[in-house]
Amino acid sequence: MKTIRTGKGAHGVTVSDDGLYVFVTNILDGTVSEISVATQSVVRTHAVGTGPNGITFQAQ
Repeated sequence: MKTIRTGKGAHGVTVSDDGLYVFVTNILDGTVSEISVATQSVVRTHAVGTGPNGITFQAQ
């Protein structure tokens, strides 16, 4: 098991349909962290606005 640091107030979690990425909402930062399962690290941080909470993933 590994600790992966995301933004402040990490809360909601979802996994992409292909299992390659995990997304975590960061309530206090207003961001969503995109984590690569392969590298077990944050690969991108998305600004989404105030207080993101729950999250789901839907493939296009």
